[in-house]
This record gives sequence, C-alpha cells and structure tokens, in this order.
Amino acid sequence: MKRILAAMALAGLVGSVCVTARDASQYLRTVDPTKTISSYMLSPGEDSCFRIGDGVASKFWDAWDLNTDLNKATLDASSLSRGPRLTSAADAGLTIQSVYSTDGVYFLFTVADDDWVTNVGGLDYENDAVELYLSDMSATQMYANINAAFLLPNYQQMGEGTSQMQIRFGGAEPTSVTAFNFNKYDDLLMQFALNNKVTFTDALTNYKIQVELIKKPDPGTRQQEWFIPWTCFGGDVGSRSSYRVAQGGNSTTTLGLCFGYNDVDGADSTSALRWRNQADPFTVDAEGAPSDIATTVDTWGDISFLEKGSSLDAVCAAKGINISLLSDCVNSVKFFPGRSVFMGSKVVGTSYYTLSGQKLAVVNNQVMAAKNTIILERAVLANGSIASRKITAR
Repeated sequence: MKRILAAMALAGLVGSVCVTARDASQYLRTVDPTKTISSYMLSPGEDSCFRIGDGVASKFWDAWDLNTDLNKATLDASSLSRGPRLTSAADAGLTIQSVYSTDGVYFLFTVADDDWVTNVGGLDYENDAVELYLSDMSATQMYANINAAFLLPNYQQMGEGTSQMQIRFGGAEPTSVTAFNFNKYDDLLMQFALNNKVTFTDALTNYKIQVELIKKPDPGTRQQEWFIPWTCFGGDVGSRSSYRVAQGGNSTTTLGLCFGYNDVDGADSTSALRWRNQADPFTVDAEGAPSDIATTVDTWGDISFLEKGSSLDAVCAAKGINISLLSDCVNSVKFFPGRSVFMGSKVVGTSYYTLSGQKLAVVNNQVMAAKNTIILERAVLANGSIASRKITAR
C-alpha cells in the first residue's frame, strides 16, 4: 500500500492506479564507462576552501585548469532531450566537476548560455536551471531490480531512494534567486514532495545543503557551486543514505547520478540537455523516442567516489602538480565551528579582527570587511590552543 500511494503521488494520479511489473531485461542495461563521473577525495583541510557568498568558485576547482586529465562531463547539442535544437555552443552547455570529503559531496556546474532568462511565475524547470538527480544506490543496483527501485517502472525511474534538485539562475541577477526545488520521497507521508520549494537559508539550516550562484566576467558563462552532505544523497533525508557513505565513500564507492540543464529562450521553448541517454529519471523522454521509452532507456549513470590513492592531491602530484599551492586556504578554518580543522585540530570558535584590534561582525557566514582588506582570523581549537593568521577579505 505504501508503494502504491507513493506511485500515485509521483504520477499526480487521483483514484486507482495500475502498475504492471516488468522484467529488468526490458531495459537496455548498457554498461557505459563514459556515463560514470569521478569525484576526487579532498585531503584534510582542503574542504575549508569551500565558502559560499564570496562570488567565486572554491580554489580547489583550479586543479582542473592545471591538470586537464581530471575527469569532468559535458553536455552539448548532442545531449538534447527535448525542445528546440541548439543553434551554437554558446546557446547552451554544461560541465560538471566533483570532489568529496568526509562531510559530503561538492559539485561545480559551469554553464554556457547566450540569454539568461527568468520566468518569475514559472516553476524551476521552466527557467534557465540546473537539474541534479541523486540516488542512494548505484545504477547497476537499481536496474537489477527495477520493480523494487522505482515506484512507477513503466513510466518513471524515481524511487524511495532518489531525489531531484532544480536551481534556476535568475535571469540578469542571480541574487534574485533565494530558493530551489528539492523533490524527494517522504517516508512519513509515504509520497513524493513535488515542487517542494526550499529557501537557501532553510536548506543550510535543515539539510546542511549549501549553494552559490556565480556570475563570471564572460556574460555568457555562469556557475553553480553546491555542497550536499552524505545524509542528503538520495531519498528521505537521513533514513537511508548516510550509513552507506559515512566514511567518505569507503564502504560504497558508486552511487546513481543524473544531471541536466534547462535552457529557456522564449515562452514554452525549453531546450533540455540531459545526461545520460538524453533523458532523465523523472520525465524519461528523449527527442523522437518511442512512447514506451520508460521501459527501454537507462536514465541513471553513476558518480564514483575515488579512494585515497586517487585523491585530488595524489592524481595531481602524479603529474608534478602540487595543488596545495593553489590557495592559502588549505588547513585553514571555516565559518562553521565543529566541522573545521586547523593544523589537524577541530575549530570550536572563530572570530575576526582588523589589524588594529577591532572585532568584525559576521553576518550570514560572511565577515563584514571591505574587499581586499587584510584582517586577522583567530581560531579557538578543541585542544585548547589558539591559532591565528592574516587573510584577505574577498
């Protein structure tokens, strides 16, 4: 009964619903290594480079500029799922990169778009928006038993252990965006929460999810930087996902992933780019696809959390690149006490001062200091010692 109610909610059905079981062999069941992206492990302290609200991507992403062999995935015209054909590479495109720590997973989405459109009254998928689908199982595990993994295997490839996030860019000014869609299965209500709008503030408070929308000097390029804790990787928050990867990917190294970009260039003219197989688990459609595509196309790929021997440091060091030189934030402190480290010890308190000794206010995790001002960062450590350093306000 629980699964039937959930299936009805997911499909938006009222009244009775008939779900016909299908054999897993009806899926393509393709093993495609190009549909697995790699997430590189950060060394202790490197995750302190991640900060939201500073208007720039975290420094560890610069490693991709120095080491072009680092894995990333790109969506272009060949990834079109539905909507008008793209006119050029500048029309729409997306690149994804990922790293992880013991706290969770970090994503950087770099998007090309020649016209940033916002549909204020529309849903997130009716705007220029990034979409991300996560699962607490690997694609192989899901497709091995589709009737257990998916609520409506005939029509969609979403289940109790999956979630969907949609974050728009906000047209001319990304700062106008204050919330996003976080659609997931609710164990208590036994249904999917569709169009579940969550503010960035509530996302941080309730789920520890952090997002920043970044404008680049090139007006045709923007970025979204995300942090998603392990407890939010997949379905109902905290009930299934966290135990699988609580050690930073050491117990389960591969989990399901799909992502895409919605490019809106006019009313009802969304060009949807999707990975993988030009389809996503929710709509399960592709340009010119047959009506029974939900039973023939695999929409889930995977994200593989590489182990210590393939950490971001190690992979770069193998090519003679020391990424600790990218930034002075390695082994530094964060704005979040208890999760931060400084020279191997947890930070229990952080404060900021001018060089003349005046204490600076911190609002929404940002130090209230003029850009490029040299300030003093003072950290109280769990071992009772105090560490400090000079930093530049950004």
